[in-house]
Amino acid sequence: MQYLIKLLKDWTDPTGQVFKAGQTVVIEDKAAAGELLADGIGEKATPEPKTEDQTAVLKAITDGVKEGMAEVLKAQNIEAKKHIETHDKSDDDPGSGYLPQRVDNKWTEDEIAHGMGLFAKDVHDACALGSVIPKNLQKERERSEKMVQKAIKDGLVKAAGDGQTLGTDSEGGFLVPVEFSTALIASQNESAKIRPLATKMTVGSNRIELPQVDNYDHSSDLIYGGMAAYWKAEEAQLTEKKMVLEEVALTLHKLTALAYASGEIIRFSPVSLGSWFLPKMGEVLTWKEEDGFINGTGAGQPLGLLNAGSLLQIAIETGQTLGATAVVTNNILKMFQGAKIERPGALAFLYNRVDLFFWLAKLTIDVGTGGSAAGLIQRVPGRPDMDLLGIPLVDTEHMPAAGTVGDITLTDLSQYIIADDRKGPAIAQSMHLKFDYDQEAFRILKYVDGQPRYKKAFSRQNSTNQQAQVMTIAVRT
Repeated sequence: MQYLIKLLKDWTDPTGQVFKAGQTVVIEDKAAAGELLADGIGEKATPEPKTEDQTAVLKAITDGVKEGMAEVLKAQNIEAKKHIETHDKSDDDPGSGYLPQRVDNKWTEDEIAHGMGLFAKDVHDACALGSVIPKNLQKERERSEKMVQKAIKDGLVKAAGDGQTLGTDSEGGFLVPVEFSTALIASQNESAKIRPLATKMTVGSNRIELPQVDNYDHSSDLIYGGMAAYWKAEEAQLTEKKMVLEEVALTLHKLTALAYASGEIIRFSPVSLGSWFLPKMGEVLTWKEEDGFINGTGAGQPLGLLNAGSLLQIAIETGQTLGATAVVTNNILKMFQGAKIERPGALAFLYNRVDLFFWLAKLTIDVGTGGSAAGLIQRVPGRPDMDLLGIPLVDTEHMPAAGTVGDITLTDLSQYIIADDRKGPAIAQSMHLKFDYDQEAFRILKYVDGQPRYKKAFSRQNSTNQQAQVMTIAVRT
């Protein structure tokens, strides 16, 4: 509220502005206006009556403002209508109506298995009986079509007419809800050996390029591929050196799995699909993925550790053969000596236990003409594998046969990079592929790549011995 005060005396306001007696001032604060009146500095003033001209001008201004505001609001309303979008809240449900409602979207394994069974049964019934497709299933078909169109656009699958596609129910089926795919990822991680310790990233396109510094050779006093520091005398000319960069390029490759379930299982034991069938498919994917991370050629698949440019073979010892000396203590010590270690907790000896454990357990240390057990292998309580030099011995059947390069390998797995499609694996179900056998087809598509971080071994400043990301032993015959 405003108060009009006619000044009886000169007055200076709180900001320092001076007003002369006889002036009329507008005071916003009631208390301040009261003080002026109480101190005799001013008296209440009444507004002067407006003339007809002033009234007309004021009305014109008011009407103009109202009309202008109306036009603005009208324009805003029209624009707002153009951008109004509807959103079905069911689109946010990762279980697509097959899981109990949860605020935190967390479900037990039993609930997920039960929901997967309900979904599979709905697909089977909808196709077999020719009934109307339930709303939940229709949404998964739409999701499948969107996924396929994006995959075609990205060049990951062929368009219709160029071979089998993922887009139609007869070829691709219904996309399984997101939460069941998440359960599949969990089952993969439980059986994986390389993935848990590797450096992982998710990507939104089918290729990513990671720049890094070329820092392999310090033998010529050069760091980061070409940079150097010099002791210089006063006013001496500085020496110019440049950093050298390289890149690690990861391209997502398609990994697939296909399996069948009988109509009887789906009708009479649908929960088994979520509790046993789907996790087993996840294990199949993991098995093939792990093989790629170890043995992959890099052509249409990951580049495996054993094909890395940064692999270094330790020379065998004098007289070492595939017989009783397939692995000797010096092999293990020299592998550790040459390992490039960045994250000690990610170090692992990869080996095939059924081929090599016998020799590893018999490792000895020579003393004169005799010897004693080295005791390099230790049992670790609570872990399925043992330790060698305090480093986990990781058993995997993907390692080469005993006596060949890579049969036992030491590596820091944090230096292996895995790229995954950020949407995760896509699972689809269809009965058309094996319709005449009353079998449902379940197909999983996953896009993934793996690459060793480094492309060659490392040379230190004052040593002829090299270091490498992957250390192994040369061939023994």
